[in-house]
Amino acid sequence: MNEENKNVEADAELIKEEIAEVKEEIKENEIKEALEGAEPVAEEKEDVKPAIVHDHEPKKQRVVEHVKAGFFARLVASIVDQVVVLALSVAILYAAEGILLALGFFVTQIPQLFFIIYIIVAVLYLAVVESTKLTRSIGKALLKI
Repeated sequence: MNEENKNVEADAELIKEEIAEVKEEIKENEIKEALEGAEPVAEEKEDVKPAIVHDHEPKKQRVVEHVKAGFFARLVASIVDQVVVLALSVAILYAAEGILLALGFFVTQIPQLFFIIYIIVAVLYLAVVESTKLTRSIGKALLKI
């Protein structure tokens, strides 16, 4: 049990480091984009006051470029997504079973209940995940598709 906790903690630390690296890359890209659109600075004379600049232009939305991926990359992304759906379904199954046990009910047909939960999660997964800031599934995001 302690080894599992250590492995989970190590995985969590790796994920945190990767997230920090991605955030740094995003900030660097935003700075580069801002500098590319900036006009060169002219030399100021002492007697001329700089003009007040009002920036009323709407902010540019970040466009995520999707790379044309091959069959195997999409297959792996789909498998990753199905593993995520499976994990969510198992978690919801155990939560539902725990709630029902707390209420005094006993689930006798766990495979059937799991199948129903899995179908519901699979149907909602892509709609929910693709409507977030990520705009693509977790498998596609990991493989940068």
